[in-house]
Parts: sequence; structure tokens; C-alpha cells
Amino acid sequence: MCRVVVRTFMADNARWSTTEGTETGEPYTHGVWTVKPGREEQFVAAWTEFADWTGREVPGSAWAKLMRDSGAPNRFISVGPWESLEAIETWRSNPGWSERVGRLRELLDGFEPCTLELVAEA
Repeated sequence: MCRVVVRTFMADNARWSTTEGTETGEPYTHGVWTVKPGREEQFVAAWTEFADWTGREVPGSAWAKLMRDSGAPNRFISVGPWESLEAIETWRSNPGWSERVGRLRELLDGFEPCTLELVAEA
């Protein structure tokens, strides 16, 4: 089970401030992707296609970001907000999701998907 706290630095007043999360926090998807060594560029291209398809074809998605671990260049983290948990469930039950994740898995040593709930924002 995953838990996340999202903090944002407010540049306009150069400080962190904490606000309470809502009763039903905004849902996010999060993935930890461990890529087979030497397949990183292929993975980024395949993940980008997957994220582009999601944005075009799946209602309820907002944006997606992929980040590389600077200490482990074959480890990537993805995150994106969603309109609802139902939208995430619909996405993951879509045959296009299974097809694309299947192609991604060929490039991976490991994949840990997770659904998160926003609990705090600063």
C-alpha cells in the first residue's frame, strides 16, 4: 500500500505552507518502473506513447509526469492526478491499458503501480 503527501513550494512568498487535505482526496496514480539496463530510451519512448494515449482516449486523466532516479538511472517514477477513482478503474480495465503496459513490461525488471489519495498540500 502506498501513501503520498504532495508539497508545493510557493515561489511568490518563498515558503512552504500546509493546508489540510479534503475528506475524499484527489486520486493519483503512481508507478515505480525498474527498467532493464540499456533499455531506458526505449522505455521512455514507450511510456510517452502510453501517457499520450491515456490523455487522448481516457476521460478523467489530467496529466502525467515521468521522472528518473538520479541515483539509479534505470529506475523511473510516474505520477498523475485523476478526476475520480472510477476513472482510474475504467482506465486500468481498458484493453488499451493492458496492451501498452504489456509492451512496457518487456522492457522492465519490475513495476509497482499504486493508487494514491492526496492528503495534504502546501
